[in-house]
Amino acid sequence: MRIYCSVSSTPLNPRQDLDRAKPGAPQLRRRGAGKRIESGTLVSETIHGWDNKISELFTAVHELFKLRLARMWRSTPELDSFLEVFTRMANRLLENPAYLKNAQLQDQIFHVFCVCIDSYNKLYNIATIVTQDIQHYDHLADPLAVLLKMCSESYGTPQLADEVLRVMANKEFSTVHDKSGPKNLVGFLVALSEHSPKAMIRQIGLFAHYLDSDSQLMRSAIIEVIGNLIIYLSEQEQVEMTKNQLIEYFDILEQRFSDIHYLVRAKVLQLWGRQVDILIAGDPPRPQSMASHQTIPYLMARSIKAKFPKQRPRLVDLVVKRFHDKTSNVRKNAIRALIALIETHPFIMDG
Repeated sequence: MRIYCSVSSTPLNPRQDLDRAKPGAPQLRRRGAGKRIESGTLVSETIHGWDNKISELFTAVHELFKLRLARMWRSTPELDSFLEVFTRMANRLLENPAYLKNAQLQDQIFHVFCVCIDSYNKLYNIATIVTQDIQHYDHLADPLAVLLKMCSESYGTPQLADEVLRVMANKEFSTVHDKSGPKNLVGFLVALSEHSPKAMIRQIGLFAHYLDSDSQLMRSAIIEVIGNLIIYLSEQEQVEMTKNQLIEYFDILEQRFSDIHYLVRAKVLQLWGRQVDILIAGDPPRPQSMASHQTIPYLMARSIKAKFPKQRPRLVDLVVKRFHDKTSNVRKNAIRALIALIETHPFIMDG
């Protein structure tokens, strides 16, 4: 395929650019080019409206991929090569955090990936892109979780999330001091449990072996994921299977109160004592001292108060035992957890 210039209608020759860079070669100067472009400068910083043009391009690509492109090529390899041109381009854009600031561009790129899976059977190709990006780019943890949610809910293809989780579950982090390896995976798993808890619930069993891993980061991540799943399940209809899942998740959290690493013990307590800025719609009025903040423990303790009161006494006993922990960080989080459990007690009087 030859690319022609829209002005001169002559083939573009890549050797021309190399010749211009040679010593003594004539330098062509663009009109209005008064400043030299430094190496490493983004195109969007030098060309006005570049981000919008890229967004428009992928909007057009999204509409193009909806057509029956298989009729344009006689063989599958030709069609695959055509699709790969745009999926590679999309992946290169995702690698740059600056382009992710454009929400419309990110959304269109994700639609292109989803259509490739839905219409062209490119599940394993896109899964390979996602798994590689998770391992190499920490800024893609949350966006890729959004991609898996979009594929599952908007396109009815939960297979992408299942395949990615199966691949990532086979990663081994056996070294205690290995922090760079599991860091990106930790962020992705936590983000996915927040954006698409259904996908995480289907494959959570594959990550159970990480609870016995030497990496405290992975153990802490699984604990946080289970906390998010408890929040999700507590808001669903309490059928027998849901109740059994909740009992199993609570048992795992209770076991981690005695984890050998103090950061893991602190993480369990943070699920009941860490304050975050989350406002729960439909909550009854709360005391003025807590009006500006909502807490994860309040959300979880409210679930226990309403549907699982049997867990509360055991949790209080486990939290109180952590008052004698040898680490100050654990003791501090134990105090916060106990305060949260007291403030959300079923018989507390507001006002």
